Amino acid sequence: MHSWKVGGISYNNGLSNANVAYNYEVGDYQNGFVEEMKIGLMYVSDYGYAASSQYWEQSLNISDYGNNNWLYINSHEWLLSFCLDAENIAYHLHLNFGGAIYASLITNSMVIRPTFYLNSNVAYVDGDGTQSDPYRVN
Repeated sequence: MHSWKVGGISYNNGLSNANVAYNYEVGDYQNGFVEEMKIGLMYVSDYGYAASSQYWEQSLNISDYGNNNWLYINSHEWLLSFCLDAENIAYHLHLNFGGAIYASLITNSMVIRPTFYLNSNVAYVDGDGTQSDPYRVN
């Protein structure tokens, strides 16, 4: 089990850059919401910092944020954090805007990418990460 900080992000200023998003999710502005689970979703800030470093100070909801982001898979995809400004709203990667981060009703159907933490004693065994040959770890 891992403690996932699931603090919400304000839409008006929380997406201003990767560091601000990080502070809302797990840093100085985190609101204390924590869930214990083995598998979670990618944080907004994880995606923000996966972009080329010249994007780290840019807004996360600009069009084409995914162009230089190795985590962008060209799909609508749910992220872990919820929107502080409204109920039933969470953040996602927006396919039609090139991987920009937007908020949407949680009733919408989108891709989920399971995420988990690795302890230092966990080792890669094999697999290429595809459905037919998933990663295996010990």
